[in-house]
Amino acid sequence: MRRRTERAPCEFNEGFKRKAGFVLCSDVDARRDTVYVKQKALVDAKIEFANSSVIVAGAGGENVSPIETNIPFSEITVDIEYAKADNADWIESLEIVDSESENRSLAITTEANAADEIPRSATVSLSFTDGWDETVSVEFNLLQRTAKETLGRQITFEEFRRTYAMNKKVEDYVILEGIVVSNTKNHNAGENTQSTTANTASPSRPPRPKTTSSNSTTTCRSSFRAPRATWSRPPTAMNCATSPRRWSFRALRVRHRTFP
Repeated sequence: MRRRTERAPCEFNEGFKRKAGFVLCSDVDARRDTVYVKQKALVDAKIEFANSSVIVAGAGGENVSPIETNIPFSEITVDIEYAKADNADWIESLEIVDSESENRSLAITTEANAADEIPRSATVSLSFTDGWDETVSVEFNLLQRTAKETLGRQITFEEFRRTYAMNKKVEDYVILEGIVVSNTKNHNAGENTQSTTANTASPSRPPRPKTTSSNSTTTCRSSFRAPRATWSRPPTAMNCATSPRRWSFRALRVRHRTFP
């Protein structure tokens, strides 16, 4: 068995990562093997889109959004998944305008939405796979307004309680407006900036009062006083005058008032 060295000269790669395969076949039997040669890239493929959701007009037409990519649009795979199969193909065209700069434009053209209260949506995915089978992609939600240029039908809290009582699933396109009441540490209002610095105590768990002690009585900054302290050796005129260090006191533990 002899060892041989095969050389595969490569051209300078100005594009993305690429790969080539060589099939080696035996002259004496049916043995064969494939050798892959990978070449690094001068630049890495990039595609970035700042928006996770794009809202277009109900009247249809073209919508242009900024996008960053260095990949030619002809090499990008576009995948569109409509929310409702019976209301599909309302996206007429989608393309990225190529340019020398990575700052490019994503142009989306849609048909008009004839529904007065129901918007429509689709999930759009843009991806590219290089020669090393490494993929870069972005995904966003495309939402089209209604014919009245709204995102649904606005309802009141009374209608909401009447229609969706008993944990009924909300499947309609409805809009419910209100005011978020929260404090600065409530994660349920993460997107609503709270500018106040005032701290309010919860009715079910008031702040614990601060406790200080003196020589004979333990006091609390609250509406009640702690019981009198007890002495391990009650002081008298005799023992206090002769040896003041031989006696001491111990305050009883203060049990704070509990609240329901």
